[in-house]
Amino acid sequence: MSSIKVSALTAKTTPSGSEELLINDGGTSKKITIDNVTENNFTDTLKSKLDAIEASADVTDTTNVTSAGALMDSEVTNLAAVKAFATSDYATSTQGTTADAALPKAGGTMTGAVSLGDNVKAKFGASDDLQIYHDGSNSYITDAGTGTLIINGSTSTQIKGSSFVILRSSTGENMAVGNANGSFDLYYDNSQKLATTSTGVDVTGSVTCDGFTSTGIDDNATSTAITIDSGENVGIGTSVLTTNTTIKELHVSSPATNGVALLKLSAPVENMEAKITLNGYLGADKLMFGLGNTGLDSSITRMSIGTTGDVTVETGNLVIGTSGKGIDFSANGNAAGMTSEVLDDYEEGTWTPAVSGGGTLSFTVNNATYTKIGDMVTVWCHIGGGGNGDGTTLVFSGLPFTSINANGNDYHVGSPIDFNNTNATMYNPHARVGPGSSLIYFLENGSTNINQGQLDVGHVIFTITYKAA
Repeated sequence: MSSIKVSALTAKTTPSGSEELLINDGGTSKKITIDNVTENNFTDTLKSKLDAIEASADVTDTTNVTSAGALMDSEVTNLAAVKAFATSDYATSTQGTTADAALPKAGGTMTGAVSLGDNVKAKFGASDDLQIYHDGSNSYITDAGTGTLIINGSTSTQIKGSSFVILRSSTGENMAVGNANGSFDLYYDNSQKLATTSTGVDVTGSVTCDGFTSTGIDDNATSTAITIDSGENVGIGTSVLTTNTTIKELHVSSPATNGVALLKLSAPVENMEAKITLNGYLGADKLMFGLGNTGLDSSITRMSIGTTGDVTVETGNLVIGTSGKGIDFSANGNAAGMTSEVLDDYEEGTWTPAVSGGGTLSFTVNNATYTKIGDMVTVWCHIGGGGNGDGTTLVFSGLPFTSINANGNDYHVGSPIDFNNTNATMYNPHARVGPGSSLIYFLENGSTNINQGQLDVGHVIFTITYKAA
């Protein structure tokens, strides 16, 4: 294409206000008419902007439009609203400041409060696992997803309620209830088991523990009621315990001079208590053992041990509950042939003498008693009204215990017999018990048997002591 030479540019004004530009290509003149424009002339600034436009730029391309800071129609969700945008819809300077201070989607720091209406939930987690909201009556922190709701505090964690705080399962069962200015209650299966009180703890049911360690239990916040030291010694009313490492001490201290320290033991009898009492009064300290359902009372004291070691059975008997056991006199001097120093039996009662071996004698028992101390038995007898006796040897049966038979020679002889009989004359009459026997034989003049006829009238009184088997 040949070049075109522009020359003889002569501006002409036409009636229509247009200007003509003559172009001569070297032979033929051409005319270009340019309207006479007095405003918005094409300036150098506009030219620079045009120069910056990409060659052959496609204004329908999203990348080009975005680079120019514009939006494609496809990117506008409400195109009609954008096209209807009026001057009144422009952001003011104040609104622009608010937009500039908005929290970016990538995160930032809030400097003001967020207000959510009733039942509007703040949700956290990919599946809305944690939800916080208020339903108009109550406030909720709900763990609606998987995992555990964990509340951590770097130094301390507080859960506050103006009246009470309830820890409740998802099924509505109480697990713990804290009451303002009141008790804190613990539950098992929705049943209250432990509650704090103004004086301590109230437990419903029993308490089971693997061990208990304490250096003191305070009964009223003024003095230590029970002390348990490192040596496992226990003091009640005192903290001064033994330093002896070979014993364990239970020390019960009286609260005042000439007072009483009372150790009560439960008894299986209704309304009764077994008591061991250390009693100090009237200057005569003694260990007292009592039984009763009241406090210290001399009327219920059963046994006491004085400071000199004397044991006094105040009321009742000293009962030996095991056969063969008794009072041991081993502190006394012993004879050369001593075999036992235990007094293991005492007994007293009546016995019934009767004629043994036949015969015709009859009599009346006026009195027949015995006393047994250890293994020694003493019998006493008074019979009368004897009559119709014959020549049969006089023998009585009915001794309360059989005599010993150690070697076949254990004979026991009683006191002289008092006979009131005018029909017979007897010399040195006496009673005898043979070895291993429960019979009494009556003899005179050494070894002569007395017969029933000699006891035909009158009475007989005798006593004999023998060793029981």
